[in-house]
Amino acid sequence: MIASVSATVLQQRSEVDAEWMTYKAEATENWRKLAEEATHIEAINKSAVAAAESRFAGSIQDAQTKLDGWISAQGEQRQLEKPAALWAERAGKHSKQAAKWQSMSIIVGIAGLVFAALVAVIAFKLAKPLFDAAIVPGAPAKLLAGTLRPTFHYELIFTGAITLAWLTMYLWAMRILVRLYTTEHHLAIDASARGAMMEAYLGLIEADAANAADRPIVLQALFRPVQDGMVRDDGPPGITPAALLSSIAGAKGGNS
Repeated sequence: MIASVSATVLQQRSEVDAEWMTYKAEATENWRKLAEEATHIEAINKSAVAAAESRFAGSIQDAQTKLDGWISAQGEQRQLEKPAALWAERAGKHSKQAAKWQSMSIIVGIAGLVFAALVAVIAFKLAKPLFDAAIVPGAPAKLLAGTLRPTFHYELIFTGAITLAWLTMYLWAMRILVRLYTTEHHLAIDASARGAMMEAYLGLIEADAANAADRPIVLQALFRPVQDGMVRDDGPPGITPAALLSSIAGAKGGNS
């Protein structure tokens, strides 16, 4: 009886030990899996934190770069405000001057042609008494009907000479006026182009598309010497015999 009870107890103990070992193995396996999952989650968290920190640092760096660019652009803008205003003012002044010289050229051109006709008429009217007074007194020449008076050819030459002298001075004055207009027009376009270049440069700075190495190149282009394209040969034309002979001799010498 005792032996039977002992055997039963031993068998139950063996079963309990087996169940305990099974439970222990399962618990160990579950703990291992839980530890692996925890490690995996921790790695994911660390990676996410590192990525977030990297993005945050990048955002801060970008913000700092943009802020530095904005400060630099503001500094450049403050430095270039006066030159920009200067070129804008020059463009406006030259445009007004160009419009003034253009209007004056048109007025002088029309008035000069009208006065040329008046000069021709007045010179022709003054020529007859002038040449009549120059004729040697004596018996008046008999003129046939339908013929010209003897001094008519001289009157035409006199009228043509006076009209030619007027037209020469008129064309010289028109040349000066047109040249002044083209000069002011050229200067207005040049000033406008420099102002547009300056605005474009400031826009590039704000967009962080220009660096400090580009500044000397741009400033050199902005403040280069202004060329008005005007030739300094605006003296009055030579209409004296000596000047005409000198110009003819110079032209012949150049051709030879």
